[in-house]
Amino acid sequence: RIGYEQKYSTSAPTKTHMDTYTIAKAELEVIKKNVEVIFNNDIKKLEEFKRKAEGNLALDGGGHLTYLAPSRVNLTVMEERWPEIEFRATREIA
Repeated sequence: RIGYEQKYSTSAPTKTHMDTYTIAKAELEVIKKNVEVIFNNDIKKLEEFKRKAEGNLALDGGGHLTYLAPSRVNLTVMEERWPEIEFRATREIA
């Protein structure tokens, strides 16, 4: 709303507008950094998982990364070692 008002205003931004932008920018920077940390950590974990399990990975018909467990015990061990990775027994195809 403020952006719209300022864009179509014929006057200079008020101190209130400038303060609002400064506060919003600071809040968004914190959110952006948190998202970057989460995203980068997730990508690193996934890349590490792909290196460790490369012999049992394939792409399914939909192009999704798939872990092919040689046994149920092996799948259970991998689920315990990689709690950050979501393993699904099956995937529905639409």
